[in-house]
Amino acid sequence: MRYRSGLWSGGSDIDIRNEIVTLLNGTNSDFGRGKWVILRRLLRDGNDRLIDCMQCKKKGYHVAQSNSVCDRCFGVGFIWREEWFKTFQWTGIRNSGGRSHEDAGTLDYETNIFYFNKDTKPRAGDRIIEVILDDEGNVPVPYVRKNSWYITLVTDHILDHGRLEYFRVLANDETVKYFGQPLNYLEPSNGSLPR
Repeated sequence: MRYRSGLWSGGSDIDIRNEIVTLLNGTNSDFGRGKWVILRRLLRDGNDRLIDCMQCKKKGYHVAQSNSVCDRCFGVGFIWREEWFKTFQWTGIRNSGGRSHEDAGTLDYETNIFYFNKDTKPRAGDRIIEVILDDEGNVPVPYVRKNSWYITLVTDHILDHGRLEYFRVLANDETVKYFGQPLNYLEPSNGSLPR
C-alpha cells in the first residue's frame, strides 16, 4: 500500500508503517515474522528520572547490584511495568573492519536488533523479555521467560514531514539470576494479549 508524499509533487512512497505491520503480523497470503515479547518499561518520575525500588534501597542493595533477589523489582533496581508487543528480532553480524583478529561476518549472539511498531516507544534501559513460544508462535500459558535483553540504543526512524515509521532497538544479552514469578503486571498492547 502506498501513501501520498508531499515532498515531491505527484510522488508516492512505500508506506513503511504498513510494511512493518505486515512484517510483524503477516497478510492473508503470508505469515508474519514477528514474535511476542514482553517489554519491561522502567518507570520514571515527573523529572524523567528512574524510580528506585524502595525495597532494594531498604535492604542496602545498590542499583549496580541489580541481580539481587528482590520480590518487588526482581533484581532490576527500579520500578517497572510490563507490556506485550510483537517484534522482529535480528541477530547482529559483527564486522571487524580490520581492527581486530576476529573473522569478519561473525555472528554476535550477545547483541541483537529488534524492530518495533511506531506505537511501542521503547527507551534505553528498558528490557525485552523473550518467552517460550509454541510451534505456531503463540505464547502458551503459563508464560515461561527465556531470555532478557538490555536495551542500549533506540533509533526512531522518521521519514517525510517528521512521520514516525518504526523503532530500531539495539539490545545486549543480559544475564539474569532471578526472573521472579510469572509477570507481576501485564497489560494488553497493540490489540490484545497473545493467544
